[in-house]
Amino acid sequence: MTYKILSFIYYEYQIKYKRIINIEDFFKPLLFLALISGAISIIKYFPFWIGDLFNDIWPVVSNGQIVDQLYWGRLWGTMGGTNTAGNFFTVAACTSLYMYLKKSQTVYKYHFIFFSLCVLLSLSFSSIVAYIIINIYLLNKNINYKILILAGLIAITFTVVINQNDVFRPLIEVRFNRNIDSESIVPKNLQARFLYWEDYINKVFDDKLHFIYGYGPGGVRHLNTIHGNPESFYFRIFNESGFIGILSYFVLFRYIFIRLKVFNKSESLRNEKTLISIILALILIQSIGNEPIYSNGVTQIFAFLLFYVSYQYSLYKYSLISLK
Repeated sequence: MTYKILSFIYYEYQIKYKRIINIEDFFKPLLFLALISGAISIIKYFPFWIGDLFNDIWPVVSNGQIVDQLYWGRLWGTMGGTNTAGNFFTVAACTSLYMYLKKSQTVYKYHFIFFSLCVLLSLSFSSIVAYIIINIYLLNKNINYKILILAGLIAITFTVVINQNDVFRPLIEVRFNRNIDSESIVPKNLQARFLYWEDYINKVFDDKLHFIYGYGPGGVRHLNTIHGNPESFYFRIFNESGFIGILSYFVLFRYIFIRLKVFNKSESLRNEKTLISIILALILIQSIGNEPIYSNGVTQIFAFLLFYVSYQYSLYKYSLISLK
C-alpha cells in the first residue's frame, strides 16, 4: 500500500513540476519531519505539562501498561518504540551526514548532531552499532577533519551532560548495568538473543520440514514456551517462512543492487546510488539484532527506495528501447 501511495505521489509530482523527482525531493521533507518527531520524543522527557501532553498522544507501553517516558528511560519515538526509533533516527543521521559531506551545507551538520543524539537516547545497541559502522565508512570515504573533531566534541559534551543530569544519568546507568556483564564482553541483551535464536532454530528444525517453509505468519509467537519475539529480522523470517523466506529476502536485495547499476550512467545518479546503498546496508546490519523492515518510518523509506530504484531502472530500459 505504501508503495502504491508513493507511486501516485511521484507521478503527480512529475505532472505538476514537469520534471523527474530525485532522491533529495524525498529526503528533504523526510528529514524535516524527522526533526519534529525527534523534538517531540525528547520533550516527552520533560517533567511538566507539555511532556505529559505528548506522552498522552504517543504513549509508552511497557508490559501492557501505559507508563511515563521517564519510567521507561529510553527514547520512545512518535513512529514506534525504542528500537523502532533507533532504526529510524540512525537512517536520518547517516543520511544527514552523507548530504553534508556531499553538499557542505551547514544545516545538514546540525541535522546529523540532533539525530545522533536521538540514536544515543534510544539506547538501541543494534542501531548504535549500525550507526558507528556506516559513519566510519562515510568518514573513511570522505575524510573530513571538521566532522571528526565535531564528533569528538559531541561525544565529550554528551558524556558530561549525562553525568551532570539527574534525569538522564540514572536511566543510562540502568540500561548499561542491565546489559554489561563483567564476566563477558557480550552484552546481556545479546546473550538473551542467542537463547531466543537457539529456541527458534530448535522449533524450526523438527521432523515436519518447517525449516523449508516455516510456520506461517506469526510463526510460533503464540507458544508460551518460547520468547514471542526473536529480536532479529532474519530469525523472524526464517521462523515464519523457512529457507524459502530467507532466500526470497536476499533475492529481493540482490534485485535492488543489480538495478542500482544503472545509476552509474550519470553523476547525479551515482551520488544517489551511494546514499541508497548506505541505507540498504544499514537495514541489513540492523536486521541481525532487530527488525527494521517492521519498523514504522524505516518501512516507508524502504518502500520508497524499492519504488525509486525500480522506476529508474525501468526508465533506463525504456530509453534503450526508444533508441532502437
